[in-house]
Amino acid sequence: LHPEKLKERGYNQSLELSIVVGDSLNVPVKEVLLKTRNIDMRTLDWEERREAVKGLYSLKKKAINEIQSQKVLLIDDVVTTGFTMSECASLLKDAGASSLHALVAGRTII
Repeated sequence: LHPEKLKERGYNQSLELSIVVGDSLNVPVKEVLLKTRNIDMRTLDWEERREAVKGLYSLKKKAINEIQSQKVLLIDDVVTTGFTMSECASLLKDAGASSLHALVAGRTII
C-alpha cells in the first residue's frame, strides 16, 4: 500500500490479512515491498494494469538480507489480473527467495 493511501485509509488490508495468517502459521510477517507510486488500479483496464505495474514496486532497504534463501509467502487481499502479484513475485525471487508462494483472499473478474 502506498504511504499516501495508507494515511487516507488508516489501515493496510493486506498487512492485516498477513498478520492473521502469520499468527496462525507461527511465522514472522515482514513488510519488504514498497509501492513507489499511488495508483488506483480499480479504474484501469487489462492493458493499462499491465503497464501500470512495471516499476510500481521496489524492495525496502535491507530487504535482501531478510529474503535471501528464505521461503516466502506473498499475501494480497485481491487479485484481478495477476500483474501486481507477478511483479512482486519477480522482485522477491530476484532478491534471492528460495521459493515463493502466493495467498489471495479474493479475486475479481474484469
